Order: sequence, then structure tokens, then C-alpha cells
Amino acid sequence: MKAPLDMYIGNEFKTNKHELLTILAVESENMVVLTNHNNEEIRMLLPSVQKMKNKIDKLKKTGEKITPTSLNQLIKKIALYFPVKL
Repeated sequence: MKAPLDMYIGNEFKTNKHELLTILAVESENMVVLTNHNNEEIRMLLPSVQKMKNKIDKLKKTGEKITPTSLNQLIKKIALYFPVKL
């Protein structure tokens, strides 16, 4: 039995690319509408959102912290805490 897609609405999670995302709606069985901190709409495929959410839930369960796996990810993570204004 499939879980209802409405259960995703209102969920928030952080990503490296978009920072904090909030799920606004599930448009179809495969498309999710999210907003970032600037209220910009972002559309993603449902499997991608589920994969990110499952990864975050798994990390929360085990108590692990999300660690960067590349220099680019490390720089983005540092930029979240120490923003540089040009």
C-alpha cells in the first residue's frame, strides 16, 4: 500500500544547493513543488525528494551528522555559517 502523498506537504529539510526547502504541494504522482528561503518555487521529481528525505531521516536516527564529501560541498557548508557579501 502506498503512503498518501499529502503527508509530505509542510515538511522542511536542508539541502546543499537550495538550503532550507519546504514542500508546498504534490502536483501529480511524480512532481513536487517546494519553496526555498527566498520563496522561490522549485520543482523536483518525487523520487528525488523521497531519497533526500529518507537520507535525512536515516541520519537523524543514527545521530550522524551530514559531512561534506567534496571540497565544493565543504565550501557551501561553510558559506551557510559565514556568508560573504560582495
